[in-house]
Amino acid sequence: MTSLTIRATIALLLLLLSWGPAKAAEGGADATTSGLQLPLPCASVHASGLQSLAPPAHGVTAEAYRVHLPAAASRHAVSMSASSLRVESGTADTSDADLERASSAAAAALLVALSGDHHGGCDTALLHDAAAPIVHGLAHGGGYVATWLNVTLRGASGVVTAHRMQLRLEAHRMQEGLHAPGADAAAPVQVAFSLEGVAGRLKPPTLLPDTLAWRISLPPSSLPTLLAATGGSTPSAQIPVTVDDLRLTQGKSIIDAKGSAIAAPTPLASSADLHVTARDYDDLVEKAASADMVRLHTALFLSSLVAKRDADGLQWQVTYHDGVLAVNHVPIPVR
Repeated sequence: MTSLTIRATIALLLLLLSWGPAKAAEGGADATTSGLQLPLPCASVHASGLQSLAPPAHGVTAEAYRVHLPAAASRHAVSMSASSLRVESGTADTSDADLERASSAAAAALLVALSGDHHGGCDTALLHDAAAPIVHGLAHGGGYVATWLNVTLRGASGVVTAHRMQLRLEAHRMQEGLHAPGADAAAPVQVAFSLEGVAGRLKPPTLLPDTLAWRISLPPSSLPTLLAATGGSTPSAQIPVTVDDLRLTQGKSIIDAKGSAIAAPTPLASSADLHVTARDYDDLVEKAASADMVRLHTALFLSSLVAKRDADGLQWQVTYHDGVLAVNHVPIPVR
């Protein structure tokens, strides 16, 4: 397991509910949104060319999507933009206003998390209320899918771009016919996230994955708390999640992981316990060395020394607790 993998895992767990702007106003193909029902200092959200999906689909498409975190909520300029966004809802029960409020709150929470300044700009009650209709929709057969194109994330550490980003939320369904609708309201929610065509410039420099995808599961009742924790308004929150699958690729290297994690407002408060496998791992080590990334190369090299080797590649048991990364019980420096 590399420092790249554990950092990517923890950071991207914070993206769980961030799925974009509200449904278009009636007749508003050229409508522009600003604020989207969230009081400052949560965030300012703008989108143009909003259009509702044609029936029987439920959802919206938008262009020139941008979320900006005001200086009142962060000491750093933090923003997210995309050339286009398509949001699909699997149920008509989630109203336009609910989609608007939830998506705006999630975007604000994401940027607070990325900024590292957890000042609680968004009120806990507001974030809980924003997530509640989504939890209801998931419990009653709904699902949510969002796809962004040409994404740019800007923060104090630099810029990360991706050609495509997608997020999918749905509840694990009970066997059809055994229960009435809504009877499996406590069924775990599965969240699938993917990034394709990743690039960027970060300080300190690191190796970004070319692609990253993961699937996690958690109780639906944890979604409001997760949203609030991501926004920094509940600093003591800890949310258990199951990592069903995580995969990142970098050149020829492929790293897979599964296990469990605790999502918290900061990486230091978060934790993970994962079984990790890697193929063509040496290519990753060589790239870190060639780029003169001394700390990353050291972590990758030490990890290779303690790995279990077989015909398919390398294997590790990785833990991350209290800011300490351990690979097969051996602490590995990541800073």
